[in-house]
Amino acid sequence: MELCGKQYRNKIFCWLMLLTVATGVLTGCVHMGGKVVRSLWNERDQYLEIVKQDHPEGSMPVANSHPANVSAERLSSIFSSLELRMPNKNQSTPLLNPTGIRILSEKISQGLAEAAPDEDVTFAYIGNYPILAMMAILKEDQVTTGRVFVQDGKINIIFGKLHEKVNEKEDRRLNPYLPGSREMVMPQELMLVEKPGGESFTRKRPDWLVFNLTPPAVLVTPTEEPAPEEQVPAVTTPGTPAVRRATPAQPVKKSVEERLTILKGLKDKGLITEEEYKAKRQEILNDL
Repeated sequence: MELCGKQYRNKIFCWLMLLTVATGVLTGCVHMGGKVVRSLWNERDQYLEIVKQDHPEGSMPVANSHPANVSAERLSSIFSSLELRMPNKNQSTPLLNPTGIRILSEKISQGLAEAAPDEDVTFAYIGNYPILAMMAILKEDQVTTGRVFVQDGKINIIFGKLHEKVNEKEDRRLNPYLPGSREMVMPQELMLVEKPGGESFTRKRPDWLVFNLTPPAVLVTPTEEPAPEEQVPAVTTPGTPAVRRATPAQPVKKSVEERLTILKGLKDKGLITEEEYKAKRQEILNDL
């Protein structure tokens, strides 16, 4: 009788466990890589959530530097620097449209400021983008997902889906938009590349990008300043006010005619001899 009671209680426990798991799946509260702690934004299958940190099985998790102060402007600069490209193709398209950059930058900044060291921020955003495989002639709704966290002074973004076509008929409770994961690389058809003139990043994996926490320094070309005017040192004498010594004016050279006139006057006054007059006169004439 006691044995039957134990079997009965075990069956009830198993059913309760199955019910708990099923409830988590149906309500969308469990995503790959961690249980949802709190939701910051949810709209049309899109979300931005704070979740428990994921880590590869069998390894110890590395604590995040959370809460982290990352401004929306910093995140906007990062997202604006990313484009997607087909392999072996030159054609590319922005990772996010302006609306997506604004929403995600603001919400992720809020999430990183509220997250604990064992929590990440995950997101899914749907935008209307060109189909790169169709030479950008057609557009469709596409979803992009990711996981964001700060470690060792770096902003880490692990992407899950990259511009994947949205299937409105799918039940998101059974097929949620999964973010990126430390545990595995999700297969991607498109490549993440740096926009010309955008911020550079370190590629830890094809889907895992690392950015500096602080924006790159802006190089300023120094402008030429006019040379300072020459300062004339002041001459001081004990007991007298300082007097600034003026730079002596350069003497003005007299003309040949003036010099000959002066020379003749000296000769007529008997101040120089006839030989001196002739020698000096010849010297002046040689200047012509």
